[in-house]
Amino acid sequence: MAFFANWKQKRELKRIARQVKRSLSPGPASALVEKYIDSGLLEDAEEIAKQGVGLFPFSNTVQAAQRHLKKAKYYDQLRRLIDQIKEKPSPTLYAMLAELYNELGETDRTLEVCREGIKQFPNYEGMYLIMGKIRYNRYLKEELTKDGMLAVDFFEKALAINGRDYKTLVRLGEIYIELGMRTKALEKLKSVLYFAPEDESARKLMERVQTLPPEQPLDIEECFNQLHKKRSQQEGRERRSRLSEQDIESRLWNFAEVPGILAIICTAEGARKFASRIAKEGVNEDALCVGLGEIYSAAQDSSLRMDIGSFQQGILYGSAIQVHIFRFENLVFAVIASAQAKADAIQTAIDNFIDNQLYA
Repeated sequence: MAFFANWKQKRELKRIARQVKRSLSPGPASALVEKYIDSGLLEDAEEIAKQGVGLFPFSNTVQAAQRHLKKAKYYDQLRRLIDQIKEKPSPTLYAMLAELYNELGETDRTLEVCREGIKQFPNYEGMYLIMGKIRYNRYLKEELTKDGMLAVDFFEKALAINGRDYKTLVRLGEIYIELGMRTKALEKLKSVLYFAPEDESARKLMERVQTLPPEQPLDIEECFNQLHKKRSQQEGRERRSRLSEQDIESRLWNFAEVPGILAIICTAEGARKFASRIAKEGVNEDALCVGLGEIYSAAQDSSLRMDIGSFQQGILYGSAIQVHIFRFENLVFAVIASAQAKADAIQTAIDNFIDNQLYA
């Protein structure tokens, strides 16, 4: 009987999966991930979760399903590594634990493990490589100069320990080419070709170096800032949302009715009003937009100073109101509600709004 029950369950899951894949959206994708987890089909869950995160990066529902999947997949391995380190620490175990935390999305814990690993085993390059990878991946995503500089620093520290690390030499060569740092790029690529003279990828990179303009007398921070400016100009300065002002305006009126909501404001870059829904008369929209711009700017500045990346979502509580702020593409939204409104209900409404309206 158990065999037939499992067979029926798997057949039903396949049917649901076919429906979801035909028109993937945040809610059904997350639900399917959860069903796969409950059935122990973690590889299938991982496939859907990966697609979901790629298509809907601002969906809290999708992100939560992926976190649940990773905890289910790695929990036993995590506990085992922690116990092994307590019993007999080694640099390899520290590196494996750090990689696992990084896979789980726990960046702070990853860096903490790396720092402890470096303290215990200062001559092992693996920790520097992991920290460099974290910083570089975040730089590629958010283009923060500090992340780029730290990534290069960590990769260079790893090479100071192991100068024959092929992947790191090539990666730094590519980074220095992007930055226009001809001398540094040549240094790394010559090292690669010294160890592997027939390496085709290194030879192609060397050809790219030859096409670089004369090197400017800039430090690495100035080079990163210049690269960011160049990329911004190529992208047309502003990364526009795929949704128009009319799209957002119409969707705001479909925002879930939650008691206590006073207004919903959407602004584009520079605190320019994009759309709004005012539930209470007498609210000054222009003042709200300016206030939202100032709050978002302060939150972004604080996030960068605390080294946790760009601001994504948060709640501010006051004596009379609460403000829920979240990003979607290049837009910033604020849900202003009375202090007595239920924050959990507002968060649920925001999640539904993102999944069912903004990704509709």
